[in-house]
Amino acid sequence: MEPHGRGKSARIIGGAYYHLAGLLTLCAVTLLCGLGRLPLVGPDEPRYAEVAREMLVSSDYISPRICGHLLFEKPVLLFWAAAAAYHAVGVNEFGARLPSALSAIVCALFLYHTIASSISSRLALIVSTILATSALFIAYARAGVTDMLLAATICVAINCFYLCAIRTGRARSIYWTLGWAAAGTAVLAKGLIGVVLILAILTISRLITHHPASIGWREIVCGLLIFLSVTLIWYVPVTVENGRAFINEFFVNQHFKRYLSNRYSHPQPIWFLPEIILAGVAPWTFFLIPAVGRLFKKTLRQGSNEDYLLALAWIWLLTPLVFFSLSKSKLPGYILPALPALAIIVGFEVERVWREEGDRLLSISVWLTAGLVILIGLALPVYLIRERIVTSPFEAMVSCIPLTIDLVAIGSQLMKRARAVIVGAVAVVSSSVVLAVLLVLPHLDDRLSQKTLALTAASALRQEEKIAIYMDKHYASVFYAEGRVVYDDAKGEGLSAFTLEEILESVQTYGSVIVLTTSAYERDLVDDKRLYCELVGRQGTHSAFRVSFVPAHT
Repeated sequence: MEPHGRGKSARIIGGAYYHLAGLLTLCAVTLLCGLGRLPLVGPDEPRYAEVAREMLVSSDYISPRICGHLLFEKPVLLFWAAAAAYHAVGVNEFGARLPSALSAIVCALFLYHTIASSISSRLALIVSTILATSALFIAYARAGVTDMLLAATICVAINCFYLCAIRTGRARSIYWTLGWAAAGTAVLAKGLIGVVLILAILTISRLITHHPASIGWREIVCGLLIFLSVTLIWYVPVTVENGRAFINEFFVNQHFKRYLSNRYSHPQPIWFLPEIILAGVAPWTFFLIPAVGRLFKKTLRQGSNEDYLLALAWIWLLTPLVFFSLSKSKLPGYILPALPALAIIVGFEVERVWREEGDRLLSISVWLTAGLVILIGLALPVYLIRERIVTSPFEAMVSCIPLTIDLVAIGSQLMKRARAVIVGAVAVVSSSVVLAVLLVLPHLDDRLSQKTLALTAASALRQEEKIAIYMDKHYASVFYAEGRVVYDDAKGEGLSAFTLEEILESVQTYGSVIVLTTSAYERDLVDDKRLYCELVGRQGTHSAFRVSFVPAHT
């Protein structure tokens, strides 16, 4: 007969395998499913995707370039990762976004490992599930930008240092090494902000928590050497190769001026990021009500791992929230590194629901969550029917799957089964993502991206011509025309012309250019007596004109 202790260990290990299998399946659905179905959108995705493509083509992995010009806006990690993805899966939208999706999966898995090895596998699964089904996390896991790589590396670093505080011996040394390596990788992901946030969170945590683990000078020196060996692998050669041009643009403009001024035109009120936090953790937002209610109560054992992790999570959440709220420039992705901490905070409350604890605030949060999930489930069929994306009764029934799941969960809640609301929320988010990929994204191509027009313009380019962008920040053509776009280092982002004189300069340089613009500004080109304009193509409110000078009369 099997000893009791060995049988218990086997059950724990078996349960962990089931948890990991379930978590990986969930991540595959919410973070990977249909990753390349939507064309590259906005100003950033096409630019970063093109930098990685040019890096792959040129084999220059030190100095990032766009349209052949140096670009020191962001560090190199995303470009390296995307270039590797291109090599594996081809130069396409899936490859451009794969680094973000894989980073998100690593973030969720490492969070699971941390909590499972220090507290319980059930809490670990709940926290990781909340993270993988949060709206903001899903959105940035599917975007080919730097934010998710920064969030994942910060998450790994902080979790490693948390495990260092509660471990001894060889395990402590391993996590110490991994923590500093992750901190160095965070600096490769998005610059100095990576290590600044990590050190700020850990310093505040050390001052106020119950785990002031001693750190010897040898550990500090070893950690710094690991950190420097990771960061300097790129920062030294790029500085040697480009000198003051890199230092001024990367450190002065992209770090200090971006934080201290509105140089890059992203002004937002001080409450902008708290609003993003509340919306970004949906559908779990209302569990913050009991979490805040318990913040000042000593409901956990003093000095326990639970106590330490929860205190660390609050510090981890509030530090970037305060830091970026004080910045003159704010974007939604800035708060992404705090989302794993928010998942931990919410996860403690959701686990109380799973344990069927009785609490008035907790009960209120369950009902409010149920209502929110109903709205999410209802929003999809309403949108599909209103936009006439679904027309047959069968398609309409399929679009109602998330709503049906949630109504079953609400019925279970009425029968005092609050766990069903949690399972229902996960199922609604997962099924909504799948249906959005299958039904919604194919109809959003022309609304969100200028891929069709960019490909039309690219195919019409003559040998010496380039594409010029006028009064617009849709930069799809940068990637889909493989960098054959007018780029001016002296301008803000270097791509869009905001005066007609800049277009005239481009025509003077190349003889003729294909100008992409919106219907609001195409008259500037067509009505100018100096220019001859030939329509190349249209897509929605955007148009492409071949523009050249009117021949002089002889």
